[in-house]
Amino acid sequence: MISIPKMWELLQIMILRTDSKIVGTHTFRRFFLVLLRPAHV
Repeated sequence: MISIPKMWELLQIMILRTDSKIVGTHTFRRFFLVLLRPAHV
């Protein structure tokens, strides 16, 4: 049986991974918009 602290550790890792994915996507989109902006002007 897996101990509760171990499960909590895994849960935190999963949350951190999804957070970094979301942040990465957001940063990429912002960067992309900044790159596209001069082309429109």
